[in-house]
Amino acid sequence: MFWAITYSVLSVAITLFNKAVFSAGFPSAMTLTLLQGVVTIVGCEALKYSGSPQLQYPNLNLRTLLQVAPLSFVFIAYVVISLVSLGRINLPMFTTLRRLTILFVMVEEYFLLGRTPTRAILNTVGVMTLGAAIAAWKDLTFDPYTYFLLFLTNLFTSLYTVYISKVRKDTGLTPAGMLFYSNVSSMPVLLLLALYSGDVTAAIGYEGYNDVPFLINFIASIFIAFLMNVSVFYNTSVSSARTQTVVGQLKNFIAFVLGLWLFNDYVYDPINMLGLWVGLAGSVWYAYVEMVEKESASQALPTTVVNINNNNNNIGSNTNNSSINNLNNTGAVASSSQESIKGIVETQPFLSVGAGDEGGAAGDRKRRNAAGGFNGGSD
Repeated sequence: MFWAITYSVLSVAITLFNKAVFSAGFPSAMTLTLLQGVVTIVGCEALKYSGSPQLQYPNLNLRTLLQVAPLSFVFIAYVVISLVSLGRINLPMFTTLRRLTILFVMVEEYFLLGRTPTRAILNTVGVMTLGAAIAAWKDLTFDPYTYFLLFLTNLFTSLYTVYISKVRKDTGLTPAGMLFYSNVSSMPVLLLLALYSGDVTAAIGYEGYNDVPFLINFIASIFIAFLMNVSVFYNTSVSSARTQTVVGQLKNFIAFVLGLWLFNDYVYDPINMLGLWVGLAGSVWYAYVEMVEKESASQALPTTVVNINNNNNNIGSNTNNSSINNLNNTGAVASSSQESIKGIVETQPFLSVGAGDEGGAAGDRKRRNAAGGFNGGSD
């Protein structure tokens, strides 16, 4: 319970601190991402010496960097665009529209991997989509460019989610390794982009560094991004699925309320508010269905293995072992499919992570899969 609460507090905090930084007029999303990346790299190296096998990864080498590099380009786009869009829209609408990332994942996995989600999951996603449509219909702060950025954010987030399982399989990296290498491989490209675009110059010329509240928010944003990734690791290691679901949904509700209360960029409209609540309800329903399906799958697999053992006792050990191996492989594929499809609704920035929160247990699932590969983008 301790790590579940810690993760939830940090997840809400990174969302609010990032929003506060850009609400103060800070112009440089890429520079902020760079600073978060530096802290993450140093932190990963420090944790590596803790002795925990799960926090180990290969020393820096070119072969692994090249394997991770394609994923890093998607990561950069996801994080930077997410941060930019967060600064241009109110937090309740941001989290509501970010939940639509699941639609992108479903489409990509259907056409690329031939995977189809269950009807129950489709129903919950339909409710979230309906809520987002209602809220967008009466969004009094509607800006076409910001909505386009959110569309790109959802697209790159879904590509990241679908592709990360392949990279982890090819590299054999632990979650800590994925976090380290994704940041290291991203830094050179991100630095060049920040320099070429004038992002670093704008950050240096920003006049708000003498403002103490801004400085607190800025420093907190840089360090909490890494601390949240650490809490994700421990939370998913020691907390039950039920605990993560309950605490995760409580976190989403708190972030929703604080987003309305702390920032003055939300313009109230009753229909828009209805849409926001419908989307939040869909997220809660989604988390419940995901938890039930996960628990059912975990109970069904061992039973099936036992039945196979009993049925094959008279046939011979070779046939028995072959059946069990085939069953285990099938179970692994099914689990991978569910993890990837469902692991997107929530975040980060929220990745988990630096820009904002996507809202829902699925985002927690995404963090478990991606192992904190997000640094400053929307969880």
